[in-house]
Amino acid sequence: MRSFVAVAERLESWGPVERFHASRALAGRPLQWVSVYHADGVLIDGGSQAGRAAFARFLAKRETRFALATHEHEDHVASFDLLSKGTPIHAPPLTARFLREGTPPFPLYRQAVWGHPRLRGVETIPVEKKVHDFLVVDAKGHSMDHVAYLDEREQRLYAGDAYMGKFRAARLAEDIKTEVDTLRRLADLDPAVLFPAHGPIVERPRAKLLETADHFDDLRRRAHRLREEGRSVYAIARDLLGPEGFLTWLSAGEFSHANMVRNLLRTAPP
Repeated sequence: MRSFVAVAERLESWGPVERFHASRALAGRPLQWVSVYHADGVLIDGGSQAGRAAFARFLAKRETRFALATHEHEDHVASFDLLSKGTPIHAPPLTARFLREGTPPFPLYRQAVWGHPRLRGVETIPVEKKVHDFLVVDAKGHSMDHVAYLDEREQRLYAGDAYMGKFRAARLAEDIKTEVDTLRRLADLDPAVLFPAHGPIVERPRAKLLETADHFDDLRRRAHRLREEGRSVYAIARDLLGPEGFLTWLSAGEFSHANMVRNLLRTAPP
């Protein structure tokens, strides 16, 4: 009999770029896929604790010259210690601290979906402007120290969570205005391909990035207009984003349409 709680995994290739997905699954249904990328001996991001065994099998069959971390969230860091001893790991400041000292406590629903990384004592190299052939791009908004990596030889952009499409539920810890600025910065790079941590790979993503940035700017304008009419946060959320979904219930309100609206109202409209 198949276990009710298991781990789903799948592998896809985009030319020489391999994308490996893993997810905790309930009754065979993946909760949320988490991806790592591997190309030309380079690992981008470190996966989740829930998929750790699957990531270990993936990494064991590949030689890794060095690794790149986009940000510190728990679904991006859990397998870096599986790399061969001495493999350089390049990381932004918060990620470096969490890998060295251990990740802080975070909500139980996130532990249920992704697991709590059991890392401590993993040393990293600070990211600067370049890492070998990769341009390090400021990609804040989703996280305080988020970076993206542009392979300048091949014009491949590894965006982490800086691009997740037109999402509707957000955390208060996010900064939508800064995320929009990041989307426009990534568009200015005009990469050939965008490789996100979640969601489909995007060829020639410039137009999609700008369209997404415009979408969130329009939401900000509409949210402020409704607020000026005296509408409540919850009424604005229903009008702009529809009824709250399963994620709001699962996260006890941390990920919600209402928090998206609070985020939109935090700064003046464009």
